[in-house]
This record gives sequence, C-alpha cells and structure tokens, in this order.
Amino acid sequence: MIRYEGTLFRPPSEADSLILQATIGCSYNRCTFCAMYREKRFRVRKLDELVAEIRWAAERAPSVRKVFLADGDALVAKSSFLEALLDQLAAAFPNLARVSCYASPQSLQVRSEAEMERLAHKGLSLYYLGIESGHDAVLTALEKGVDAAEMIRVANKAQDAGVKLSTMILLGAGGRGLSQAHARRAPAW
Repeated sequence: MIRYEGTLFRPPSEADSLILQATIGCSYNRCTFCAMYREKRFRVRKLDELVAEIRWAAERAPSVRKVFLADGDALVAKSSFLEALLDQLAAAFPNLARVSCYASPQSLQVRSEAEMERLAHKGLSLYYLGIESGHDAVLTALEKGVDAAEMIRVANKAQDAGVKLSTMILLGAGGRGLSQAHARRAPAW
C-alpha cells in the first residue's frame, strides 16, 4: 500500500500521475506565502519503504506513465538516493515516460548540472519551480532566499542539464504599487 503522511499537494498537471511521497515536508519551508508543509518536519523517506510502495503500485497499475515525487522539494535528496529510486520506478513501470518533482531554488543551487543530467537520463525530467516574482524586494518579502538573478541562474542551470521547468509566478505579490513600478521598468518585448 502507498502511505501518505499529512496533506498531499501536487501540481494540477500531475492529476493522472502516481504520487510517491519521496520526502516529507519542504526542506526550505520559510516562504511567507506558503503554508502547505508547516505541520511537517522535513525528512527523506527510507528507500526500502518506497520500493515496497512501488511494487504495490506496479501490481495494481502496471501501465503508469507519470510519477510525481512529493512532497515540497524531493530534488534536495541525495543524488544516489534519487538515482536508486528512479531505477526502481523504471524497472517497475515499463511505460514510464516522465518523473517530476517540486524544486526549490536552494535544491537547484546544490545540485550540479552533471547530477541533474544523470537524473534526467533516468527519467526525472520535469521540475516545478516557484519563481514567484522577478522583483528582488518582493522575493525578499516572500522570503524566497534568493534574488531574481540567482533564480535565473539556477533555472538556466536546470535547463542546460536538459530538464524541463514548469514555473509558478504569483501575480500581484508585491501589491499594486510594486507591481506597477516593476511593470514600468520591465523591458518592452
């Protein structure tokens, strides 16, 4: 049986995916606007527990094509753990087309491009990244832990590794005044 701890969150586009809770909570968990994982202390689950859940799911739904690795930032787990998990998923689900997860800018900072390339080759080919804003003052108020330039750098690093990004932007997070000021400074397309 697949075990879920606490409330489970996933992007809307993962509605048809097998959701595997590879980590519990969010490794960063300081963003002021997000209360999704406040009741959970972050930890990486044991691989043997996940392998048992994968086997259970493979017996009941062998045609799984997409897997979402929950919770808030599974990408922060050790590369060796993720590679072993991806190997188990590939062995269990012959039709597996994609594995995805949320990725914080902090996990993208610590992940090397070579690690992300290896993980993408094994199937982890889509990250959901909460950019939230391109305005440094808004990012500071939201306590994202990075500025806009760093957000761009880590996003480019993931793309250079061959990973697709689905990004989330919070419209109006800086309030009307900052939103208008930032829009006026933005380059014309």
